[in-house]
Amino acid sequence: MKIFENQQIDINALPRVANVDFLKPEKAYLRLTMIKSVLFWVIMFGIFSLCISAARYEYEEYLPYARIVFYPIALTSILLTWISYYKRGHALRAHDIIYKEGVLFRDTTTISFNRVQHCEVSQGPLDQLFEVHTVKVFTAGGQSSDLEIPGLNKEVAEGIREFIISKISSIKIHDEEE
Repeated sequence: MKIFENQQIDINALPRVANVDFLKPEKAYLRLTMIKSVLFWVIMFGIFSLCISAARYEYEEYLPYARIVFYPIALTSILLTWISYYKRGHALRAHDIIYKEGVLFRDTTTISFNRVQHCEVSQGPLDQLFEVHTVKVFTAGGQSSDLEIPGLNKEVAEGIREFIISKISSIKIHDEEE
């Protein structure tokens, strides 16, 4: 009978995510996200203009302050959208998939293939216009995806999905043999 052991792991010996070569989304994804961001702020500007014209005489002295706040927020948001494209990336490794994103709040998600239940490729209406796809990876216990990799061309998205499905199939076969 084997006695339970719980040996300490040397943190310095663990593989580093920083050493992983992350692949970027397609350039079409950058155009898509920039258009969404600019469109959002154009609509907000329209609403802002309507509010100003409706209340021009009552709040005219506050108008310069509103502009001082509104325009920098819009420009900062658009700039952060642009920068966020360059901070995104995904990588496939032998036992897991990694996705990183974020400018102000950075997030790196790693999912081991032995935890994956399902994988799919999706494409929304705007994604279809820009010919980009999203790979969604699901683990047990949730109805929404645990990892989404947006901005991929069709071949890459399908290749990732097929790779993940083959990995989880081989894991299930290996588990059944034991």
